[in-house]
Amino acid sequence: MINNDKITGAQLWILIAITVLGVGIFSLPREVAEITGADGWITTSLGGALAFLNFYFISRLVKRFPGDTLVEIVNKTLSKFLGIPLILIFWAYLLAVVAITLRIFGEVVKMSLLSQTPIEVIILSMIIASLILARGGIEPIVRFDEITFFIILLSLIVIILLAIPRSDFSNILPILRTEPVKLLYGAFKTTYAFGGYEIVLLIIPFLQKPDKILKSGVIAFTIIAVIYVLMVILSFAKFGPYDVKNLIWPTLSMIRSISVPGSFIERLEGVAMALWVLLAFTTIVPFVYGLALIPSRLLKQKEFKHFCTIIIPIVYLAALIPDNVVEAYKYLGIIINYLGVISVFVLPILLFIVSSIRRMGVQKNV
Repeated sequence: MINNDKITGAQLWILIAITVLGVGIFSLPREVAEITGADGWITTSLGGALAFLNFYFISRLVKRFPGDTLVEIVNKTLSKFLGIPLILIFWAYLLAVVAITLRIFGEVVKMSLLSQTPIEVIILSMIIASLILARGGIEPIVRFDEITFFIILLSLIVIILLAIPRSDFSNILPILRTEPVKLLYGAFKTTYAFGGYEIVLLIIPFLQKPDKILKSGVIAFTIIAVIYVLMVILSFAKFGPYDVKNLIWPTLSMIRSISVPGSFIERLEGVAMALWVLLAFTTIVPFVYGLALIPSRLLKQKEFKHFCTIIIPIVYLAALIPDNVVEAYKYLGIIINYLGVISVFVLPILLFIVSSIRRMGVQKNV
């Protein structure tokens, strides 16, 4: 008999992959080009490896506390006095990521599709759509992701195959022109492009086999890294690493430049915008779910759904704080440098170290 309240290993790697593959894929080539130039694809690969190393510590933590969410793990490991501030930082990080993602999403949709529609309406529409799915819980979210993932993957494969023939791969040569120290710095900065996997810390009780989480992580990170590296290489091959620095969304520009003569789809701009909407939605929904789940766990409430409604005005107002898309990316950088470091890296590793020293949680096979 299938337990619909539990997430299988296959569903988990799909959830991780599709949550990480957010709208950041469209700006990633510019970000790595600014740091390491034509070696940006190497930086991306190293960034994926570092992100997976961090996920390894999360997987070990999950094995120790198979029935708890981050809230319970922090309270048990660090006490409520230290735990509650850290949980609130994690919550603020989720809120900031959702708000900035919404704003960037809204700016692109307004610029490309709905020029006469107020951005407030676009953002609110996405929030409400995300809320409807998030209120159903993790099981409907995962089922939606299962369908969406293969649509996104097929679309990306088609884009890659169409982009290769008109690409000049000499733009990425010669390789390893960047100093090792700068390459490592770029790799560390690129790890944030792989952010989103930390949502696993909130769905531990719903995992069918928590001890198999690392296998799901390997599959998810392999898919993400391959897609990211290919998009960076193709963007560099199309425009060159120096011109990529001047594009806000190089991947989007690269897709728009692809033409298919004699095809019923003359240009892939429509496909690119459809991808943009899906990638934004599948990133925002799990984070909205997390924003509602954390206070429900803190207050020991059986239901989280009413918290979904409460967070709507908070997310909406936060998304309107930046004046434009440039300022939105500026705020995103600040969030990553402060809240992101604590929430994604420091907190999971700290919890793993403390629980190991105090011999807390399940010890077998850890």
